[in-house]
Amino acid sequence: MLYQYHHLSEWFNNTRASVKLILMKDNTRRADLDNSKINLRQEHEVQYWTRKWGITDLQLETAIKAAGTNVVKLVEEHLRQTGKL
Repeated sequence: MLYQYHHLSEWFNNTRASVKLILMKDNTRRADLDNSKINLRQEHEVQYWTRKWGITDLQLETAIKAAGTNVVKLVEEHLRQTGKL
């Protein structure tokens, strides 16, 4: 019985460490996000901006092309002008 508890304790500690590592990776991605430009090649950036603005990946890509730049302020302005925001 003691062996099973010890084994479960190890499993819990390993799981907790894994969850902590995942959270650290996620925070690192957020820290790496350049809030002045949108990089469509970075999946975490696409997810961030599409969730923030409530648009699809395709709408984001189209807005960047239409704005003529990937500068966040100009893309957001274009989305507001076209009624997407």
